[in-house]
Parts: sequence; C-alpha cells; structure tokens
Amino acid sequence: MLDTLGVQMGGFQEVVTTETGDLKDTLRNITPESTQTILRSPALLGGSNDGYGIGSFSTYRALRTETIKVQPEGEEQRVLGKMEFAIDGKRISFYNTHVSWLYVGDKGFCRDRQLAFVNRIVQNDPNPYKIIVGDFNIEDYAEYDVFEGFTCANNPENPYTSYTTEDQPFRNLDNILVTANIDIVDAAMIEKDLSDHNLLFADLLLH
Repeated sequence: MLDTLGVQMGGFQEVVTTETGDLKDTLRNITPESTQTILRSPALLGGSNDGYGIGSFSTYRALRTETIKVQPEGEEQRVLGKMEFAIDGKRISFYNTHVSWLYVGDKGFCRDRQLAFVNRIVQNDPNPYKIIVGDFNIEDYAEYDVFEGFTCANNPENPYTSYTTEDQPFRNLDNILVTANIDIVDAAMIEKDLSDHNLLFADLLLH
C-alpha cells in the first residue's frame, strides 16, 4: 500500500522494532521497498518485549536520527522519534510520537504535559521545515492548540475517524502537523482491517 501511494516518510505506533531474535521484524517488513532510513524507537511497556515501540521510515537517507524520551513518563515510557533531512536545499525535521491515552493520570502524569514537552522540543529545533505525525490519543481537537504555528491535516473542518474500535466516543486520534512553510495539498485516509487504526496520509508542498 505504501509503495502504491508513493509514501516518502511515515510513522508507525505499537510496532515490533527488533532487528534480531525470534520476533518478526514488523517494521522492516511493512516499510516501502525503496526505504533508505529506518528509525527504531523502543517504548517499554510493562509485560512487553524490548522491541515494542514506534518506528519511523523514509525513502530519503537521513542526515541523523534520534529517539527522545517524552516527559512525564506516564503509564509507559512514551518516546519521540526524529529524523533530519536535507532535500532540495531544505532542512527538514520529521517527528513521530505516540502520547498517553491518560489525560490526567497517577502522580500528575497527563497527556497535556506530554504534548507540551513535544512542543518544546519541536519549537527549539532550528530546522525551518517540521512535520509531526503520530497517535496523539486526543479527546478534543483543542488539544492541538499547544502546537502554535502548526497546521493539522486532521481537523474539525476535515475530520478523519482513524481509530476503528468503538470503545471511546472520540476516535480522531491520528494526525499530521506541519509548519506554516508547508502546504497540505491533500490528505486522505484508507479504511482497511490491517490494524485498529486506519492509514492517514498527506501530500505536502514545501515553500
């Protein structure tokens, strides 16, 4: 599907990211054939294997990659994956994350503080072009207001119900956010039973 769509950058959540061992390397198996960069960002969850986490990929070769532990930790260690690129003379940062489903949790752990942490990291990034993707587990679009200066592909005027399981009323959990110097030319969602989330993708134009 990704090859057919010509996806050049993407992020997965709740994926097995191990490179060795008995577990199937899901991330390697589901990225496009032309992938040049894979970023494995383990996020340890109680009772899970060491390979559980999020994964990012690109058909471009990254200048550098990094995994940042999101604070506060919450019910599991959430992470933020970052890939940096130089494409046509433009410096681009691509972020992928999966923040807590708990808005307010024990010991003060909550999603709004995690989103604020991610925002601080991104805002302090000197690269002018920035893209953030992920499962944000939001309960209201207003939670994206923390990302000042960003445009959302999934928004109240153009909503995508990406979470397929009807165990919560708000299911528009996944999004693609871009800085003002990037146009979202088009966005779409593909409904398949491959996961409990549908694939959300966008065609972007960098000024």
